[in-house]
Amino acid sequence: MESSKSEKWKLYLSRPFTLFGASLWHQWYASKLCKDIFGVNIKNGLMIENPTGVVRYYRRKLEQENLFKAFDNLALKNSREKLEFLLNEGILLNQKVKEILKSNKLYNLKTAVDFLIKMSLLSTVLPFQAGEVVLIKEKKVGNRRIINLIKKLRAVSYYPKFIEKVVIPIVTRELDKIGIYQKDAAKHVTLQEILRKGRFNIKTRILNSRKGKFFIYENLNGYEKIKWVKNPMPLIKKIEGINKNKLIIKGNSAFSGKVKGRVKIVLTNQIDGVDFEKRNILVSISTSPELMPLIKRCAAIVTDEGGVTSHAAIISRELKIPCIVGTKIATKVLKNGDLVEVNANKGVVKILKRAD
Repeated sequence: MESSKSEKWKLYLSRPFTLFGASLWHQWYASKLCKDIFGVNIKNGLMIENPTGVVRYYRRKLEQENLFKAFDNLALKNSREKLEFLLNEGILLNQKVKEILKSNKLYNLKTAVDFLIKMSLLSTVLPFQAGEVVLIKEKKVGNRRIINLIKKLRAVSYYPKFIEKVVIPIVTRELDKIGIYQKDAAKHVTLQEILRKGRFNIKTRILNSRKGKFFIYENLNGYEKIKWVKNPMPLIKKIEGINKNKLIIKGNSAFSGKVKGRVKIVLTNQIDGVDFEKRNILVSISTSPELMPLIKRCAAIVTDEGGVTSHAAIISRELKIPCIVGTKIATKVLKNGDLVEVNANKGVVKILKRAD
């Protein structure tokens, strides 16, 4: 994957996705609908799995900047009528998806994916991206209807359940038709491969996954490349400039305070069985309502992602827990058991002693 080494990539987000989910996630932003709604789309993407089940999504810098500008423009005074219309569309799509999940109505794959893309863009992406701008400038915006719509949409995302309950069963049926019956086969193909009935060695992919290898998925203007590697960290470090030996991590303070504690990294919303001790420092890519049992026991919160209106920021202010967001690298530099000092007064995490 020479292009992944030579292109200037910029980390966008990290989320729990399989190979299929990664290819589907990129398609939201590469779609014609994205360009129709926002005026731009993302043609190139690089996704690196690390750790298992979590994907780091990279974009070309200029493409990402143009998309962010489009979100910013929707928050401008002369675009608020369009923004309000799109947010109301998002509300209607959320109502529709609840009906679909309840009735278990069958779709063909293209219809299901088209619905998913529209719902994801208007019910999740729009309120989180354009909504971030609006909420930060809340006093200047002066439109309570828009603010209420944003908050309502940001309270829940239905795309994970729609993928699990609607899309994956359809993909499984499509694979059955061509004689692929392996368990979890649907997680190891891409959307394009299914839609175009492409050729792929599912046995090798499943074997690579079972051996603990990580996938690298690259989509350059619709052309896909897939590679499996034992250790993706050298590429991640090269792209992100991560230095695991650094002892200071900087971010943005969401709620002030200064505490010491042992790091516990949590990369999933499935917290059953997670060994989390009271007064641990919760380190995560981002937080969600599912992590509340851990948040209520932690001494501080540190996240890779998020701004002043993120879930971690809002909850930390409500519960008065020291919190630093937007570090970008905390989950990569810190390790479970590290003794750290979280100085949320200055937005700094200092490693005092590495775990054995």
